[in-house]
Amino acid sequence: MSNKQNCFSSFTFLNQYEVDPDNLPSFKKIKFKDFSLRGTKKFLQHIRKIKNYKHESEYESLELVKHPKMGYGVEAKKLIKKGEIISHYAGEICSSIKANLDHLDNGYLFTLAGCGVPRFRKWLINAQDKGNISRFINHSQKNANLSLEIRLLPSEELEKPFPYIFFIASEDIKPGEQLFYDYGNGYWKDLGITPHEE
Repeated sequence: MSNKQNCFSSFTFLNQYEVDPDNLPSFKKIKFKDFSLRGTKKFLQHIRKIKNYKHESEYESLELVKHPKMGYGVEAKKLIKKGEIISHYAGEICSSIKANLDHLDNGYLFTLAGCGVPRFRKWLINAQDKGNISRFINHSQKNANLSLEIRLLPSEELEKPFPYIFFIASEDIKPGEQLFYDYGNGYWKDLGITPHEE
């Protein structure tokens, strides 16, 4: 298999930046607007039609902050209403075969196995080196205020619809509140660690 079949670095709306904010000069609080968003015209036309997805306001709604116990996390800058799609998960798309060959066992792999489309069951989204603000959303089982929704949307790279993962507010989230998603037991088991709950 060629590398192109196993991994491609453009995930239509992939934000290209190094994901370690400590390497950025004078880090205090990094706002989502500081990260450049690169989207294909075709994708943006479809994304704007999705109900409750405020694509333009993501930049105003979310903030990357550093927490003493949990490391980096994402907080709401303004009220996010229940049902709003607040972000999408972006990164390099890799096959599980390539992930195994490259020994990718980082905590930023998102499997597409459950997307309902058989041809994608062996594909992963790897946000370790490239991604967007959603890779900083922390885990909490008891305080989870986000759920996931997978939608098939056009992809110019594949010339077929591709499953995109969206984070949706499962309750109203007030300004200053951290966003949490329950990663699930399988995530922690695969990494061999116990999750930290605040």
